[in-house]
Amino acid sequence: MNFLKEIYANVPDDIKKIYSIVPFSLRAGRGYSFTLSSIARNQFVSKSELELIQFNKLKELLIASSNNVEYYSELFEAARFNPFKFSELKEIEALPLLDRMTVFNNYERMKNRSTSYLNSYEGYTGGTTGNPLKILFDIKSHFIEWAYIHAMWKRVGFSARNRRVSLLGVPFRKDAATLWKHNYPHNELQLSPRHMTDETMNKYIELITDFKADYIYGLPSAITVLAQHIQKLQLNMLGIKGILCGSENMSQRQRELISDTFAARVYTWYGQTEKVVLGGECEFSEDYHLFPEYGYTELIDERGEVIYEAGRAGEIVGTGFINQAMPLIRYRTGDFAEYVDGACRCRRNYPRLKRVVGRRDPGKLHGKDGTSYLFSSIETQKGVFDKIFKCQFIQEKPGFVVLNLMSSKTLSESDLSGMALDLASQVDQSIQFEIRVVNDLIRTENGKTPSLIQKLDERRI
Repeated sequence: MNFLKEIYANVPDDIKKIYSIVPFSLRAGRGYSFTLSSIARNQFVSKSELELIQFNKLKELLIASSNNVEYYSELFEAARFNPFKFSELKEIEALPLLDRMTVFNNYERMKNRSTSYLNSYEGYTGGTTGNPLKILFDIKSHFIEWAYIHAMWKRVGFSARNRRVSLLGVPFRKDAATLWKHNYPHNELQLSPRHMTDETMNKYIELITDFKADYIYGLPSAITVLAQHIQKLQLNMLGIKGILCGSENMSQRQRELISDTFAARVYTWYGQTEKVVLGGECEFSEDYHLFPEYGYTELIDERGEVIYEAGRAGEIVGTGFINQAMPLIRYRTGDFAEYVDGACRCRRNYPRLKRVVGRRDPGKLHGKDGTSYLFSSIETQKGVFDKIFKCQFIQEKPGFVVLNLMSSKTLSESDLSGMALDLASQVDQSIQFEIRVVNDLIRTENGKTPSLIQKLDERRI
């Protein structure tokens, strides 16, 4: 898919527009259409039927991983785990948990032997989580995931034919011409969340109106900033059917502000770049309804023991079914949640989570000239950042940020200067970055390592 992206980037816009006329279901292929049909067919079946579907998918993944992935064939042998004799879901607990450092150090050994340059692509987890990570994906997993996302969004009326505006961490750069651009295959207008000045947001409002957007999609923090600006101008944004929020935590106050500003339902969902767990709100509830066909989800306590009952918070552990190019089995997401008990009005018998505490930090970095940048829009995912395992941003004064990072690989002075230059280019050179290689990061009292430590009093900025 990397080479497909390169080809697409060089195609003239007029050709892209023609291509976008073709219905998304035809462009996305059979996997997309089949997955949509399966979701529609299975979403209201009994709990026992869903568990059987999940069991069959999990056993299939375990057998394929044993046969085709060096890392898992050795792991299963060491654990005396026979996937061919797998007989119930809980037996997966015999396998050790998988953490990010293990994936980082075993990238080549975790690849499926059947993958090639033509049927796979490299993806990167969100850099501002403090743990950027490279993962290999099946090309087909990209479109299968969109089937699940579209199925969720359908609960608030979304169709792939709808026009949407996005405010996500797309790699926009300094040039004003790239503060917005069209993503024709998704009928989408992309706006940079990195440049939320009054002048830019005035232009964004004009673009959203001219585009006749049906939905707004993106980071809650960016959409909140835009909503606050719209309210300050006392504008009425009519015609928006829904607000689709992901990738960050969102407070009830943010939800109410956004909903009031656009006079539309705010819809949120939970997922990861790693494609191991996915779920979203339903028509009636803000609980996350997890797709059993997408992956197998566990919660674990601080001792690594599995939590079964509702009301106890634990770390989310996922085993993804849709990507076999680099299977992740019992993968620790670093996110925390608790199960919800009882039936939902929507009649789906999906497992449900609430109070998800995610990894992205909704804070800001502040430039020397008074400008601010959403921290969640800063990228440390590719190229010069490939050797980083974990990082932490610290800001004590405007225009200057220290980036502490950890790596199990050798970093040259050229690597460090390249990172500093890349980060500075993302914030229009208004922040100087000092890169430091450290043995450990600053931790909170409960032992967590925040990805951003913001020491500035933002009320005075």
